[in-house]
Amino acid sequence: MLTVRTKKVLAPAILSSGLLILLMLGATRAATGSSVPSLSAADLHILGITSATDVTSIPDQSLPALSVTRAQAIAVAKAEVGRTDSDVRVLLGTAPRYVGEPDRSVWIVMFNGGVSPFDGPAGVRASPITYGVTGVIVDDQTGQMLSGFMH
Repeated sequence: MLTVRTKKVLAPAILSSGLLILLMLGATRAATGSSVPSLSAADLHILGITSATDVTSIPDQSLPALSVTRAQAIAVAKAEVGRTDSDVRVLLGTAPRYVGEPDRSVWIVMFNGGVSPFDGPAGVRASPITYGVTGVIVDDQTGQMLSGFMH
């Protein structure tokens, strides 16, 4: 099981609802039954995630009782990013909603790959960037998407 703890920092990924963070940092694959790469402690730190534990392979009955279940968080994430993948990596962690607010418990749902939206300047051909991970941070009490990221 991957458990990561980071120092609390300004949370650029949690500044506004639906803010998309595009990160170009290294991702690693952890042996948890998912082919979705995991995020390093540095990556989580940049996203403003204070702590995270990989719960991808943990049975539902062994997870804490939360208002929003893992399955519900996955459904929210799939709807937000338009994915239908069954192969996901799920972390249970803590992060502030906004800079300076106390941490709250969150689900972090990640999918393999993703192509960034790109509008670009007028007259320039769009050239989207391909990423290794697309992720969504979901409030585990309300089911609200707090932010999304590509890595």
